[in-house]
Amino acid sequence: MKEPDIVGDDDGIFVIVDGVKVAKRERGTWIALKPEWTVRDHEGMFVGEDIAVGPIEVEYRGVRVR
Repeated sequence: MKEPDIVGDDDGIFVIVDGVKVAKRERGTWIALKPEWTVRDHEGMFVGEDIAVGPIEVEYRGVRVR
């Protein structure tokens, strides 16, 4: 499994792993697009309505991958 990437396009901001969109940023939070994936903002970061500045945490089946 490759390192997750954060990519923005015309449809929004996404976390992509191995070419698959696993989460989308909506209204200041991460929404999982695939089962067993969890994405959250790291503590202590600035979070706005549609943006976040700082690191994120990515888990697959409860195991942290980022």
